Amino acid sequence: MNWPVGVAGDFRGLVERASGEYVTFERTPGGAGRARRRSWTPRAAQARDGAAYDAAQEELALLDAVYGPAVDMESFLAGVTSPVAVSAPRCRTSGCAACSTR
Repeated sequence: MNWPVGVAGDFRGLVERASGEYVTFERTPGGAGRARRRSWTPRAAQARDGAAYDAAQEELALLDAVYGPAVDMESFLAGVTSPVAVSAPRCRTSGCAACSTR
C-alpha cells in the first residue's frame, strides 16, 4: 500500500508502506513520456519535503498503530476489512461553504 506525501494540489510523492521507500515523480517535458521516478532515503526525503514528509510519517504511524503494519488477508477475504484507504483533502479555501474554514 502506498501513502501520499503532500496534499491535493501539492502532491510530493509516495511512501511504500511495507518498505518505507519514498518515491517522487518528475514530469517529462511536455508530458512526452512517463514521469521520472526517484527514490529517496528518509533523511533526504525529510530535507526535501520537510513538514509534508513528517506529516505522512505521522499518518503512517497512526495507521500502523490502529491496523498493524500489514494487511490481514484472513479478515480481508472474510469481507471484514479492506486494504483501501479513502480520504478527502483538507480544504484550504477561505470562506468555503463545504467546510468550516472561514
